[in-house]
Amino acid sequence: MPPPKIHEYDICFPADVESNTCVAPTNIPGVQLVELGNDKLAVNISDKLYRTGSDACYKIFRTYTVMNWELYNERCQLDPMSNPVVIDRDAPDFDGKLGEGVCVLVRANVAYLSHDRVIDDDDVKINLSPVCLENGGFHYRAFMYTQVIKVYDDVRPVVTVPSLPKFQTDLYTCKGAIEVTFRASDNCTDQVSLEVPSIMIAPFQTYSQGGMRMPANFDSKWTWKDNKNGTFTIKIANLPEGKHDLIVSVRDLCGNLSLPTRIPFEVRDCSAPAPTCKQGLAMALMSDGQGGAINTIWASDFIASAAYDCNGQGPETDKNGLKKITLYSINRVGETPKSSSSSLTFDCTEAGQKVDIELHAWDNLGNHGYCVTYILVQDNRRICPVLPGIAGSIATAKGTRMRNINLEARQELVVHQAKTDKLGFYQFKDLPENERYVIRPRMKASNADGINTRDINLMLEILQNKLDGFTPYQLLAADVNQDGVIDVNDFGKLRQIYLQGDSFPEGNCWRFVDASHPLTRSLKPGTYPDSVLVNSLDSGIVADFIAIKLGDIDGSYIPSLNQVQEESDLANLSDLNAQAVEKDLRAGTHLAQNQPNPFQDETTINFCSLRRQPSKPIGLGCTREISLFIHD
Repeated sequence: MPPPKIHEYDICFPADVESNTCVAPTNIPGVQLVELGNDKLAVNISDKLYRTGSDACYKIFRTYTVMNWELYNERCQLDPMSNPVVIDRDAPDFDGKLGEGVCVLVRANVAYLSHDRVIDDDDVKINLSPVCLENGGFHYRAFMYTQVIKVYDDVRPVVTVPSLPKFQTDLYTCKGAIEVTFRASDNCTDQVSLEVPSIMIAPFQTYSQGGMRMPANFDSKWTWKDNKNGTFTIKIANLPEGKHDLIVSVRDLCGNLSLPTRIPFEVRDCSAPAPTCKQGLAMALMSDGQGGAINTIWASDFIASAAYDCNGQGPETDKNGLKKITLYSINRVGETPKSSSSSLTFDCTEAGQKVDIELHAWDNLGNHGYCVTYILVQDNRRICPVLPGIAGSIATAKGTRMRNINLEARQELVVHQAKTDKLGFYQFKDLPENERYVIRPRMKASNADGINTRDINLMLEILQNKLDGFTPYQLLAADVNQDGVIDVNDFGKLRQIYLQGDSFPEGNCWRFVDASHPLTRSLKPGTYPDSVLVNSLDSGIVADFIAIKLGDIDGSYIPSLNQVQEESDLANLSDLNAQAVEKDLRAGTHLAQNQPNPFQDETTINFCSLRRQPSKPIGLGCTREISLFIHD
């Protein structure tokens, strides 16, 4: 066997280190390796961190293992780091002071434990012997030493105050729920913990110790969460309206506690009151004494029901303790709302128009919500100057106003088109003056809706000439075959439509009658005008029509929603002659306004007869009325 080779190298293991600045372990001086011959030294460094209960924050046990590749033989042991020579932490003087650092000076087969790289007489000598000679090889073990790094930290962790939105109060309890997420950091450790028992609420940002409250005082189910990324989330409900502080503290892994940090937040009523509008009113202009007309309507006129809010004016309250809203304003749609605008004034410039308006409800914080309604500005007394134009309405004999009915105004070779709106009104705009026009509604449908056995029984009464109790419009509906005479042929046709699904004459069940045309109760109603003639348009003309459904003698047919005004539009009924026309049209006739009966759900509607005079505008004279009962 050849003699062992002689090797020379120095290994200086570092002394223990104490750090007060959280120095990263990679920046701490480590082992020094000096190769004096043909040696090839390698080092492995392994760290283990331990939290301590002493004055230090934590300790790092850093173990260095140094081996010489020139002395390694894998036939002896596969792991070059196994079974090393462990250098005592009390070396080299063994005076009981651990971790002073030591140099291992290898000279041939001898190692000296020294304070430095100079061999002295008092250095401890270690004889090095190869291992595993029995299998034909040799191997010198590695050297191992453990350095202790103590880290001290007395710097408090820090809570970063977040910027928070305003937290909305509940509409009914007037309390608010908060969700606050904040970040905490530490200069030394990467983890902090929330001091849950010290979480407090400072109501209205008080600094009085007696005024502080725990979260459970407001919300027994409040929660907190460590988001594991340096942030924490706290949720608390039932907080009163106002500006408050959430007080939190955190602790780092070194035991340092942050200062109590105030996180300001605000619970605020950001919701606007929700007014309820009356869906439309009619207002008649009054003389201003100077040849014009004027009238004023107030915001309070449009309030359908009381509104309540957390910050209402009161003093009345509802069952939830919300205060009654008493501050309302009114403005035209498109105008800027102002809380001080409590009324609107109208004059002849808006006569005959349907003006959309907003009703705003205001709380004491300036929050305001609104609903949209409208007002029909009427010149019933014909005070305002009259401008040419044609407008009117279409309704059933029972007063149900019909929407989406097409009308035509025929002028020589030109036909102008219009359609009734949701109130049953229509208007022909921008018609040339001094021209002749024929106004005629158009709607084609063929269905037996509304026809029942009662209609058949009523037909039998009519054929027996028992006409008392029947209106002329019912008799027109009884002329099913439209030959101008009510007879057994109409009875047979009605039975065929009801029992066999037969078709109506000309495939259409609807007829329209000039509302001003005088009608009599007779078995021979004859023909009737289904249009209105305007010989020369030089003033405002009103042309109303009555819609008749053939065979529906009892008037039980209810038109579909696309044909009639919705119930929500019936807050205040105006008569069939009320005008909803554009700015350039003025009524040239006197229209009677509806007056709801305060003692029952009944509205009186005045129907006006037209007086025709050659080469003169059509005028109105009110000659009859019916009562319309409103049922749920």
